[in-house]
Amino acid sequence: MTRRRHVIYIHRSPTGLFPVYLRLDPGNGVPLGTQIARQLRLALASGRIAPGEQLPSARDAALELGVNFHTVRKAYATLESEGLLDTRRGLGTFAASRRPKLRVAEQRDLVTEHLRQLLEDLAGAQFDPARVERLLLDEWRRLAPPTAPQGDNP
Repeated sequence: MTRRRHVIYIHRSPTGLFPVYLRLDPGNGVPLGTQIARQLRLALASGRIAPGEQLPSARDAALELGVNFHTVRKAYATLESEGLLDTRRGLGTFAASRRPKLRVAEQRDLVTEHLRQLLEDLAGAQFDPARVERLLLDEWRRLAPPTAPQGDNP
């Protein structure tokens, strides 16, 4: 099986819905619930999901992602046990008020995972590695917040 890119919509008031993209790879040996939790943790840490924003119900997210409801519920429960999500009975699931800090090992794993995906996507395209490195650094500088440490070594 190949990676699938899905979107879930975060309720962002007053602007309405905001898309958060998740990539799931059923064939990589990592449980889908773990992949969902990891990517949501990153979205929370990066601010793509802001404190207080409402996530879709586990049932709605499962439908959007094409996975079992219990898979999403387990991912949400994991993040709730870490203090990253708050579930309010009758209201829904919300991003907690604190943003997570990713440990160095988590940063390294996330960067490695995303770079591996990028390199797989570029495989066979005859890209010059030095050119790819320059493009990557240019995009990092363009997208990274000015306060983000530029010299960290994940």
